[in-house]
Amino acid sequence: AVALTESYRAATAELLLTQQRRRSALVEALLTGHLSPEAGQWEAASLLGLPPDGQLVVVAADTRSLAEQSLPGIERLLAAQGIVSRWRLTPAQQLGIVSLQQDQHERTIELLRTVASARTGVSPLYRSLADTPRALQLAEAALAGLKPGRADVRVFSASPIAALLVSEPDEAQRLAEQVLGAVLGLQVEDRMKLLSTLNAYVDCAGLVERTADALD
Repeated sequence: AVALTESYRAATAELLLTQQRRRSALVEALLTGHLSPEAGQWEAASLLGLPPDGQLVVVAADTRSLAEQSLPGIERLLAAQGIVSRWRLTPAQQLGIVSLQQDQHERTIELLRTVASARTGVSPLYRSLADTPRALQLAEAALAGLKPGRADVRVFSASPIAALLVSEPDEAQRLAEQVLGAVLGLQVEDRMKLLSTLNAYVDCAGLVERTADALD
């Protein structure tokens, strides 16, 4: 009886591990767009249990250390709110695809802010699974906008200008020099003070009181 029980436990653990590895591989395929010829995006989403009628966001978070989750238990916590998500852990990032029904976006962001212990970026909402690699790029751009070592969540702006700057880095550099040339030419201390104020102003949606609180 003991041997049978132990064998059952071992077989169950192996099956769960195999399922986890397959799910991780399917998430990676959607994030990179590198699906096998036999399976398209919707087949992968179906195998992952992602609802076909929801909107999606991609989440990209720094790991706390090598391959250590900075959003521990996030899939379970989202599931408790009725939100389906699938995740993949890499040495440097914890990546997730989150399927959202109506009115779940704000709850998801609030939960991410509660759990996050490292920089976390979130893409804008999108519908087509074919856009998942692009959404990952935007989530990573949002993450890069946070100070290193800062445990916070930033949602990438859905504005066309922001998306253009991410897709055209040379143009972004040219515009930055054109608009902020005088600021960038200041001494380091003065430059960083002004840029930090500008970043806080943008993060606070142009609200002066919130900007002042963020800078305190």
